[in-house]
Amino acid sequence: QRRVHGVDEEILCHIESDDADYDAGILVHEIAFADAKADVIELRRSYDKFQEVPVVVPRPQDAGGGGWRHLPKLDIKKPPILKEDTDHRAFLRWKPLWSNYGKLVDIDNRPREVQVGLFWECCCSGFLRTINNSVGIKVDTNRPLDEVIRLTEEHLRSL
Repeated sequence: QRRVHGVDEEILCHIESDDADYDAGILVHEIAFADAKADVIELRRSYDKFQEVPVVVPRPQDAGGGGWRHLPKLDIKKPPILKEDTDHRAFLRWKPLWSNYGKLVDIDNRPREVQVGLFWECCCSGFLRTINNSVGIKVDTNRPLDEVIRLTEEHLRSL
């Protein structure tokens, strides 16, 4: 017995359909897709939780006692994506935006992998390919972020 749903049911139950219209492996593929989708959703949720960094500021001293209070979550925007055709001048205009973003997300207190990953998030695939092929920096590099940015800038300056 065939298991069909929705539009598939209309097609496969049509009087002119035959057994060749039915893909027996489709259910296996649909289950695999649903599992992969669930994994992506879970990874996205854990990434979103990781991105929620509380911003704290010192309270004015009250009778000699210090303390902290939490401000509402800031809506921190990433700097613009570095496109494949980014030149040295555009990169120099982009760097202050990156620096400000880094301060807002407290990048200096994050692990090196996260620092570099945040930088990669600001690069389009073509720009990443250029860094990989021309500069020799792989996405899973062990280099610190400041070195990745310095080498990228040196490469763009040389063009």
